[in-house]
Amino acid sequence: MDFKKLAMGTVVGGLVALGVGYLLFGVALSSYMADNASHTKEPNMLWLVAGHLAYGALITYIFVQWAGIKTPASGAKAGFIIALLAGLGFNWIWHGVSDMFPGGCVATLLDAVGGAVVWAIAGAAIGWVLGRGD
Repeated sequence: MDFKKLAMGTVVGGLVALGVGYLLFGVALSSYMADNASHTKEPNMLWLVAGHLAYGALITYIFVQWAGIKTPASGAKAGFIIALLAGLGFNWIWHGVSDMFPGGCVATLLDAVGGAVVWAIAGAAIGWVLGRGD
């Protein structure tokens, strides 16, 4: 395991996703998500950054350890698929056991697809970082 690449991919991917996620969910979809997600509150940046870094580490680890991803295009594709499937799984489970998404299935799908777009862009950045120097 190349820990330098893992660290760089984690930081770059996490910060790219944080920025793109803010633009998508905090600006473009903020009204819709506020109306259709019952547990919204004022963001706590410490936990947002920590969560994005953890997700960045997961994606980078998969890319480095198992997938051999080293290009923006392959990173974008894999980031999208991983995030879409994870988002659907998490959202549908939460929808089944809570009132987190009173907007119903549309809100859960929009959240998952939006997250997949965010992580496709972050995955492209991670792929670019991992391919540098090769």
